[in-house]
Amino acid sequence: MKSKSLVRLGALAVFWGSGFLFIKEALRGLSPFQIVFGRLLAAAVAMLVLTLAAKRKLPTDPRIWVHLAVMAIITNIAPYFLFAWAELRVLPPWPAS
Repeated sequence: MKSKSLVRLGALAVFWGSGFLFIKEALRGLSPFQIVFGRLLAAAVAMLVLTLAAKRKLPTDPRIWVHLAVMAIITNIAPYFLFAWAELRVLPPWPAS
């Protein structure tokens, strides 16, 4: 494997794996629902800013918004909620400091 590929793979592993660490840390004071809501709100704001900066228009057809909502539930909300919920049950909570 080329060194560029290894660097990209390593960066991907750090970004992907750090998300689970951040979830575990956030569970110290937030519920799984609050974590998911915060992540999705931050992503929605970032995407809206990028959309406006690129001078693109948001869809106006309600059917598109329904499709987007269904996909958001299936591919974003459910998995991230289940990751956070599972971390509460699989690993013991952090020791009190």
